[in-house]
Amino acid sequence: MGWWSYAPLGARAFSPGHSSDYWTLSLLVSGFGSIGTAINIIATILCMRCPGMKISRMPLLVWMNLVMAGMVLIAITPLSAAQIMLLIDRYLGGHFFDTQAGGSAVLWMHFFWIFGHPEVYVLIIPCLLSCRKSSGIFTQTDFRISGDGCRNRVHCVRQHERVGAHMFTIGMNSYANSFLH
Repeated sequence: MGWWSYAPLGARAFSPGHSSDYWTLSLLVSGFGSIGTAINIIATILCMRCPGMKISRMPLLVWMNLVMAGMVLIAITPLSAAQIMLLIDRYLGGHFFDTQAGGSAVLWMHFFWIFGHPEVYVLIIPCLLSCRKSSGIFTQTDFRISGDGCRNRVHCVRQHERVGAHMFTIGMNSYANSFLH
């Protein structure tokens, strides 16, 4: 089945037994935990700032954690939806990904790469922040919203448009290809 569980490999015919179900449930529970954590981070940053501190005056570390939490919300939600659809396919006779019954195997790819591409940035942002923060300590500067902060935020938002780079061989129409690349 592989770590990505492309449809139709996740169907009962190709993945008998309960190992696929445990994999799906573990990703689903992990996804709900990640979504709850992201909501907690966003609420804490927006509601519990120091009195009088404007959002534009927050340190870069806090800003990028806010952006990262927003990206987690955007990335994990489609993966959780795909896991729920896979469970419905396996247990309740749904046909979301069964092409023989009118479903679409490409739908799984879209959900997976809507998650997979942003997740790379979610994983790398803390590393970049720690490097930036430690370099700020050694140079005795505090990085705030500057060119770096704006550039990083724009890059994190725009990377959601680049999901199509993983989907160029599946035959999307020209509008989708031009939008997603």
